[in-house]
Amino acid sequence: MSTSVVTSPGPTRGDSSQNGLWLRSKPWDMCCLTGSSLFVVLPLLLYAQVGRAAIVVNLVVAGLVGGPHMYATFFRTFGDSAFRRGYRVLLLSSLGIPALVIAGAVWHFQLLLTLFFFWASLHVLHQIVYILACYERKQPQPPPPWSRAIDYAVVCSSLYPLASYHLVHDTFYIGTTPLLYPEALKTPIVYYATTSVFALAFLLFLVKTACDIWRGRPHYPKWLLMGTTIGLALLMTSYSGARLEIAFQGLNT
Repeated sequence: MSTSVVTSPGPTRGDSSQNGLWLRSKPWDMCCLTGSSLFVVLPLLLYAQVGRAAIVVNLVVAGLVGGPHMYATFFRTFGDSAFRRGYRVLLLSSLGIPALVIAGAVWHFQLLLTLFFFWASLHVLHQIVYILACYERKQPQPPPPWSRAIDYAVVCSSLYPLASYHLVHDTFYIGTTPLLYPEALKTPIVYYATTSVFALAFLLFLVKTACDIWRGRPHYPKWLLMGTTIGLALLMTSYSGARLEIAFQGLNT
């Protein structure tokens, strides 16, 4: 039996070897990873159903998703004895975050919102990059660094072309509060640059994908997640006004 494994041909297009590239299984990945992205549109649907009351949507998202997610992550990390031993200072410093949030809400609410949404965008992208790295470990041969760089670049840059357009034109509001943005960067050059970076990364990704298919080394599970992420990032940031705020709440879910 071991001989048959050694002498069997490598993965080919369309064969069952694609099953080994899913993190757990095709139904699980489609439902719990790629399929879970459908939750992104739920805040927008709720916004339409509650008479366009953004405060209701924000409270629902915070109460049902944001709060439980944050506290579950914190207490799970705090309960890890190995993490506590290795990162005592970092863990203790996290206890001061609630005080900093309260102070920010009292003394400079606009700065607090700006920092929150900026950090939330990094958090969303970090999660996607981590999942992509998990998919890469399922490949028979790890992709070279330049290949990973293209994948990460196209995913991470997809969130910012349209978002930067809103920031440059002072149309990115959270409720009635505009996000802080340096006056020196309020120039079309910023969103031209972010759009150019995304366009170049996307072009390189298409060429790399075509080459992988031609060589018989496709990774459809990872590409499906990437395509869904890029499409939703562009769609959510294309909204304006109150819908833009709600759309970003959807991304945070």
